[in-house]
Amino acid sequence: MIKAIPKDALREIKIAAFDTRIALETINSKVLKKIVHTGGYASKPIAKRLVKKGAQQIAEPEGFIVLDNEGPLKENELTRAKAWGKSILESCS
Repeated sequence: MIKAIPKDALREIKIAAFDTRIALETINSKVLKKIVHTGGYASKPIAKRLVKKGAQQIAEPEGFIVLDNEGPLKENELTRAKAWGKSILESCS
Protein backbone atom coordinates (compact mmCIF):
# COMPACT_ATOMS: atom_id res chain seq x y z
CA MET A 1 0.00 0.00 0.00
CA ILE A 2 1.21 3.47 -0.82
CA LYS A 3 0.02 4.68 2.57
CA ALA A 4 2.61 2.45 4.27
CA ILE A 5 5.55 4.03 2.39
CA PRO A 6 7.39 6.49 4.65
CA LYS A 7 7.44 10.15 3.62
CA ASP A 8 10.37 10.91 1.30
CA ALA A 9 11.15 7.18 0.93
CA LEU A 10 10.81 7.56 -2.84
CA ARG A 11 13.16 10.54 -3.11
CA GLU A 12 15.01 10.35 -6.46
CA ILE A 13 12.79 7.48 -7.64
CA LYS A 14 11.17 8.08 -11.03
CA ILE A 15 7.60 6.90 -11.44
CA ALA A 16 4.95 6.62 -14.12
CA ALA A 17 1.46 5.61 -12.99
CA PHE A 18 -1.15 3.83 -15.07
CA ASP A 19 -4.36 1.93 -14.62
CA THR A 20 -6.48 -0.44 -16.62
CA ARG A 21 -10.04 0.71 -16.94
CA ILE A 22 -13.40 0.03 -18.44
CA ALA A 23 -14.50 2.81 -20.78
CA LEU A 24 -17.05 5.02 -19.04
CA GLU A 25 -19.56 4.63 -21.86
CA THR A 26 -19.54 0.83 -21.51
CA ILE A 27 -20.10 0.69 -17.72
CA ASN A 28 -23.55 -0.75 -17.06
CA SER A 29 -23.75 -0.11 -13.31
CA LYS A 30 -25.19 3.33 -12.49
CA VAL A 31 -23.35 3.32 -9.16
CA LEU A 32 -19.96 2.48 -10.69
CA LYS A 33 -20.53 4.98 -13.50
CA LYS A 34 -21.25 7.71 -10.94
CA ILE A 35 -18.14 6.78 -8.92
CA VAL A 36 -15.91 6.94 -12.00
CA HIS A 37 -17.57 10.13 -13.29
CA THR A 38 -17.15 11.82 -9.89
CA GLY A 39 -13.76 10.52 -8.76
CA GLY A 40 -12.09 9.52 -11.97
CA TYR A 41 -9.86 6.55 -12.53
CA ALA A 42 -6.92 5.36 -10.41
CA SER A 43 -3.81 6.55 -12.30
CA LYS A 44 -3.93 10.23 -11.27
CA PRO A 45 -4.48 9.60 -7.53
CA ILE A 46 -1.76 6.91 -7.58
CA ALA A 47 0.72 9.33 -9.15
CA LYS A 48 -0.24 12.09 -6.72
CA ARG A 49 0.28 9.81 -3.70
CA LEU A 50 3.65 8.61 -4.97
CA VAL A 51 4.82 12.18 -5.57
CA LYS A 52 3.80 13.04 -1.98
CA LYS A 53 6.14 10.25 -0.89
CA GLY A 54 8.98 11.98 -2.74
CA ALA A 55 8.85 10.31 -6.17
CA GLN A 56 9.58 12.20 -9.37
CA GLN A 57 6.75 11.84 -11.87
CA ILE A 58 8.26 11.49 -15.33
CA ALA A 59 5.09 10.91 -17.37
CA GLU A 60 1.48 11.93 -17.21
CA PRO A 61 -0.70 9.23 -15.66
CA GLU A 62 -2.31 7.01 -18.29
CA GLY A 63 -5.18 4.59 -18.54
CA PHE A 64 -5.58 1.61 -20.83
CA ILE A 65 -9.01 0.28 -21.74
CA VAL A 66 -9.97 -3.31 -21.01
CA LEU A 67 -12.99 -5.05 -22.46
CA ASP A 68 -14.09 -6.65 -19.19
CA ASN A 69 -13.20 -6.46 -15.49
CA GLU A 70 -10.09 -8.56 -15.95
CA GLY A 71 -9.30 -7.92 -19.59
CA PRO A 72 -8.31 -8.48 -22.24
CA LEU A 73 -7.12 -5.08 -23.40
CA LYS A 74 -9.23 -3.40 -26.04
CA GLU A 75 -7.87 -3.54 -29.58
CA ASN A 76 -4.87 -1.22 -30.07
CA GLU A 77 -4.43 -0.62 -26.31
CA LEU A 78 -1.41 -2.92 -26.09
CA THR A 79 0.22 -0.97 -28.92
CA ARG A 80 -0.58 2.28 -27.11
CA ALA A 81 0.80 0.91 -23.83
CA LYS A 82 4.03 -0.17 -25.51
CA ALA A 83 4.44 3.28 -27.07
CA TRP A 84 3.78 4.92 -23.69
CA GLY A 85 6.37 2.70 -22.02
CA LYS A 86 8.88 3.34 -24.80
CA SER A 87 8.47 7.11 -24.45
CA ILE A 88 9.07 6.83 -20.71
CA LEU A 89 12.19 4.74 -21.26
CA GLU A 90 13.49 7.28 -23.81
CA SER A 91 12.90 10.14 -21.39
CA CYS A 92 15.15 8.38 -18.86
CA SER A 93 18.08 8.05 -21.27
